[in-house]
Amino acid sequence: MKKLIFTLIALVAVQLGFSQTTYYWVGGAGPASFTGSSNWNTQLDGSGSSRSTSQATDILIFDGTNIGGSTPTTGAVVATVTATSMGRLILQNGADVALTRTSSGTSTVTIGDDPSGHDFVVFSGCIFRLKGTTGNVAIVLANDAANNNTPPATTSATAMIYGDIIIEEATSGNTAQNRFISRMKGAFVFASGSSIKVLAASQYYPFGSTGSSTTPAAEGVIFESGSSYYYEGGLSPFGSNSTSFLVKFNPGSKFYFRATPAANMFGGRSYADVIVENNATVTSNGSLQRIDNLQIESGATFITNTSGVTPIHGNIIVNGTFKVPDTDPNRGNKIVIAGSGTQTLSGTGTVILADLITSDASTLTLQKNITIDSINRVIGRLNATGYTISGSATTSSKAPASVNITGNLNVDSFLVKNISDLTGIEIGMSVSGSGIPANTVVVNLSSTNNTITLSKAVTGAVTYASASQALTVFNGQGVLPVRFISFTAGLDRSSAVQLKWEIAGEEKITNYLVERSLNAREFTSIGKVNASNQKTYSYTDNTPVSGPAYYRIKAIDADGKVIYTNAVKVSSGKLAQLEIYPNPVKGNTINLSFTPATEGLYTLILVNSAGQQIMNRSLGQLQNNFNSSIVLPSNVQPGLYTLIIRSAEAQLKQTVLIQ
Repeated sequence: MKKLIFTLIALVAVQLGFSQTTYYWVGGAGPASFTGSSNWNTQLDGSGSSRSTSQATDILIFDGTNIGGSTPTTGAVVATVTATSMGRLILQNGADVALTRTSSGTSTVTIGDDPSGHDFVVFSGCIFRLKGTTGNVAIVLANDAANNNTPPATTSATAMIYGDIIIEEATSGNTAQNRFISRMKGAFVFASGSSIKVLAASQYYPFGSTGSSTTPAAEGVIFESGSSYYYEGGLSPFGSNSTSFLVKFNPGSKFYFRATPAANMFGGRSYADVIVENNATVTSNGSLQRIDNLQIESGATFITNTSGVTPIHGNIIVNGTFKVPDTDPNRGNKIVIAGSGTQTLSGTGTVILADLITSDASTLTLQKNITIDSINRVIGRLNATGYTISGSATTSSKAPASVNITGNLNVDSFLVKNISDLTGIEIGMSVSGSGIPANTVVVNLSSTNNTITLSKAVTGAVTYASASQALTVFNGQGVLPVRFISFTAGLDRSSAVQLKWEIAGEEKITNYLVERSLNAREFTSIGKVNASNQKTYSYTDNTPVSGPAYYRIKAIDADGKVIYTNAVKVSSGKLAQLEIYPNPVKGNTINLSFTPATEGLYTLILVNSAGQQIMNRSLGQLQNNFNSSIVLPSNVQPGLYTLIIRSAEAQLKQTVLIQ
């Protein structure tokens, strides 16, 4: 009981020692002094008390329903600011507030550590702007040691942004360096639905320390899923440090490149979803840690670095241009497909890559034609059905391999350091062991630094010091019941389609199904070959369809597991079966039975022995067997005729005797 009473007394003492007053902005649209006493009032309608003495614990609320106090006013507020400290700053009910400094120097607004809740809050529907001409405005979240500029702090003021923040230039070419500074990891959070738009062209970091003596914390700013960063100028949100980054983009957050970056936005940085738009050209100048989904809009361009890696964990949509540098003689940047499921590459634009590596845990499905100039390495799955991979790349499907390594892991790090031996390790291989999340793959390696970079952050600090503790780096194809080495299809002299495939590691395979498609999407089984522990198998399609068709092989093991080859296109150049009966034709009616090769529009043409076209009739959009009685024109005379059935791709001719 004594302990409880002492605790209650202590809490009361803390509250008494932390006195604060809540004020509302009543200074109107301005420009008005941010700290002017008459602009702060304890009542929204201005009927309360003005701020007579400023306290570092004071709370200021901008309420969009009334910014004028006793003279009710709505609209945007412009407040001129000098250095000051306060307990909390809150924007609510559609408030639109801009802080600005009109003279040289820096106005630092320090927002204190208030125990009652988040200290800087911009609610949904509100806009908070930093703007200026020559001076700087720095919004700083205070920590528990205000005079200690060396984070991380153990406690700190926090910010929660539900609305929008805009860092903008008031005039063209100004030198304002406006910014937000978080003193503790994760203290400044952009929630789902929030955004920041950086418009300034000045060379400064929006979350860095230039213009302020306060040191920001690594990952002090967090973008949660559903939040957005709109880049239209300025330097990198990550800051200037090459290894300790000020910002963390969680999966589901979006980064919009709307302008050509003025500085290093890459070099080990991690993004979530990246969208390049507004005709921007983004050129990577270093290896990336990760991109989730990449979208390049029409007119926009993403150019990879000349070397290093670009790991992508989600889908790629290219309606603009995604390419290696035009002047890169080595074309050495590796696009690493590093997700743990099916990823697609689609769009209407142009894709020219140097190296493409599909990792062990990934399946890449092409939905457009692409060009690869150097290496196309498949460790996982690459489905290019119906699309082409052109260029001079060497394509390979890696054989099973397993390598054990020793090294050091640290929590939240993507690096495995002090690797004993990198022999046999390749980008795209799986990594497993204590502290390694499932479906983790190698996305980069360095023989100079004896490190490998992982696709996912380590969950535990582990030292692998001996072979018995070693991490396993593995090409997961070894667990498959079969691996296809090659698959070819082509016409022989009799116009039959000859299929051949070479396999490796055939285990528990029961049979191979031969499948055919007319549209590269919907396949039908046309034959079966029993597995017999051979290295090479073949099948002949003696009744191919005319025009283009697509073939693939489906392997099925005893457990029901299915593996496909890529589809191969074959064009026979003929139409399908046509039967005219009776022939000779008696009377003025032709009975026609026609099996079209592909879906599409067909035309029936009748030509006499002099080469004159007697009849031209559309058969319409044909999909299945077509049977019809065709009534001949009244001017048809007895004699020999040629009946032609024509599609956009081919035609079939047959002689008809009309009696």
